[in-house]
Order: sequence, then C-alpha cells, then structure tokens
Amino acid sequence: MRDQQPIEVTPLDRREAARAGEVLGRAFQADPLWVATIRDANRRPGALARMFTGLVNVTMAARGLVERTPRLEGIALWIPPGRGIGPWATVRSGFALPRFVMSLPKDERMRML
Repeated sequence: MRDQQPIEVTPLDRREAARAGEVLGRAFQADPLWVATIRDANRRPGALARMFTGLVNVTMAARGLVERTPRLEGIALWIPPGRGIGPWATVRSGFALPRFVMSLPKDERMRML
C-alpha cells in the first residue's frame, strides 16, 4: 500500500465562498435529493452552486467553520454543538438561503420545502 500524506485543511477565506459553492454544487448535482428537487439537469449546477454559496455564507455568519483543501477540491462545513443557524446568522449572510429558495421556480420551491 502506498503511503499517503495527510491532506492539510485550512479555513476558507470569505472571498472564496462562490468557488466553494461551485465545488459543492458539482459534488451534489447527481445526488438523488437534488435530482428530484431541481429536475432540469441544465439548471441544476448553477442552482446548486448558488445554494451552496448561500450555505457557506450562512455557516460563516453563524461562526461555524468552513474549511478547504489546498486546491479547493474539498470543502467541509461545520457548526459546533450548541450553535445554530439562527435569525442573526440569516441576516448577517444577507438572507442567502431564503433568497436562494425564493429564486427557484414555484414547483422546485415546493419540492424543496
């Protein structure tokens, strides 16, 4: 077996939120939940990138952890126990997740909710 070096993870810079959202969007575009929610395969990558960018922003606003691998090929979002995405994190994120939900066509919004 080949020796593998551990992969260093570091905090994501806020300016990288959109790139992180794109990485996560690509990772989940074939996930059955998102295939069923956003049925148009052409729209799904962009919609998921916006949703995950919003989730990254809300996680940061909630003082959670967003970490990345060196080349941004992996992203991890963590909200510690006892902390949650509350109203203030929603406001500080610029209402990122509600704006994403409201940007969906009505049928997709209803499936998501």
